[in-house]
Amino acid sequence: MLQHAILTAMGADRPGLVAEVSQFLFENGANIEDSRMVNLRGQFAMVVLLSGNEMVMTSIRGKLDSFSQSSHMKVMLTPVPARAIEPMAAMPYRLTATAIDQAGLVHHIAAQAQRQYRKHGDRTFVGADHRCANV
Repeated sequence: MLQHAILTAMGADRPGLVAEVSQFLFENGANIEDSRMVNLRGQFAMVVLLSGNEMVMTSIRGKLDSFSQSSHMKVMLTPVPARAIEPMAAMPYRLTATAIDQAGLVHHIAAQAQRQYRKHGDRTFVGADHRCANV
């Protein structure tokens, strides 16, 4: 039976990190279904949705500590319950914002989006004319 898990890897950025993580997963038989990567002030973070059978997941779990040490990254594997794989209702929007940085900016935007979603469900769109003062 196909299983899913989220692998997170974090550490100091350097050339070859993505290749190391993907090679580790490939050599253990995992399939990368989706991933996100970011570099924040020289710290690299990677989040990977992977799939494989029980043998694949057991192999990865068994080698995780060794891989973490050899790659100099904190690596964690979190199983994803089968029910969580089903498509879920989500806000199908991409938000792009340009603003002067200020304390709480992301929180205020996220809270406004949450309020709109609670009020209108998936029928709403937080328009581009909202200003920080209004959120």
